[in-house]
Amino acid sequence: MSEVVAKLLLFIICISCFIGFNPSMASADVRETDVWICEEDEADILRLYFAIFNREHDLPGGEYWRDQHRNGVSMDDISFWMAKSPEYNRKYVNVISNADFIDRVYRNIFRRVPDQKGKQYWIAEMANGLDKHLVIRWMAKSPELKKRHDYRLNSTCPSTKTVQTSQPVNRVSTRSYYSNCSEVERVLGRSLLIGEMGYSTHLDRDRDGVACENAGIAYETVETQVLVPSVYIPSPDYYYATAAQWKELRECESGDNYSISSSNGLYHGAYQITQQTWDSVARSIGKSNFVGLKPNKVIPAGQDLIAKTLFEQRGSSPWPHCNKYLK
Repeated sequence: MSEVVAKLLLFIICISCFIGFNPSMASADVRETDVWICEEDEADILRLYFAIFNREHDLPGGEYWRDQHRNGVSMDDISFWMAKSPEYNRKYVNVISNADFIDRVYRNIFRRVPDQKGKQYWIAEMANGLDKHLVIRWMAKSPELKKRHDYRLNSTCPSTKTVQTSQPVNRVSTRSYYSNCSEVERVLGRSLLIGEMGYSTHLDRDRDGVACENAGIAYETVETQVLVPSVYIPSPDYYYATAAQWKELRECESGDNYSISSSNGLYHGAYQITQQTWDSVARSIGKSNFVGLKPNKVIPAGQDLIAKTLFEQRGSSPWPHCNKYLK
C-alpha cells in the first residue's frame, strides 16, 4: 500500500470515527444509527466497534466500513485501520503490556476479566507475532459476543448473494470425426446428436439420431445472484436497559410527564416522539389502533411500548440529548 493511499485511508477513518450528533438537535427524528447489512461478515464489522472502541457503531462509520467491505476491503484491513484511529490511540494510550491489552479487550468484548487459559493463549499468539488488530478481529467473532448482540433477520433491505450451482456443460462439437464414444465423452461431455458436426452412424448403432447415448455428462459450476434478506441490527443496549434507566430517560425528555407536548407542538408524550415516528413504529408492530393518535393522548403503557420498540429498531439515537441514560 502506498504512503499516499495509507494517509488517505487514515484521514477517512478519522472522519468516520468522529462524525457525531449535532448537540442542537433534540427530536426523535434527528438521526438513526441503524445500519442495514446483508451478511454475517457485515455484522462482524459492527461488532468491531464494541471490540475496539467499547461502543456502538455510529451511522456514518458503520455504513462506511460496510460499503468498504462490499468493495473488497478485508476484515483484517478494516480492523487495521480502525486500530490506527485517534480514538483508538486515546483509549489505549495507557495500555502498555500485552497482558494489559488482553485485559482491555476482554472487558470490551466479554464484559469480564479474562480466564487464565484464554489470556495465556492470546499472549502467546501475540508473542508469536499476531498483531493487536488481528487479536481483536478474531476475538470479536466469539459466539459470546454474537449472543450478546442478537441480530435478527429483516426483509426490508434485500440484497444479493452468489450461489454456486452445477449444470451440464454446453460444448459445441467442432470436430468432423470422432473415432469412438470415449472420445466423444472426453471432448464434449455429452451425447452427439444427428446434424451436429462429427455425428456418424458408427457412433449411433441403433440409428435413433443420438450417438453415444451412454456418454457421461460433464458438469460445470455456475455462479448466480439471488436475493437474500438483510440482517437488522437493533440497539445492543436495548437488552440491558432497566426500568430505572427508562425512567431517567423520561425525566430528561419530559420530566416524566406522559401528557406533555413540546412548545412547538412537534414532540409528544413522555418520550417526546413525533407523530410521524409514532405512526411508523405503531404500523411496524401491527398497532393500527395507535396510528393517528397523539402520543400524549395514549396511556403510559402504550407510550412505553412504542418507545421501547423504537429503541429496539433504531437504538438510543432518537434521544441524542438523553440517550446516556440507556447506556
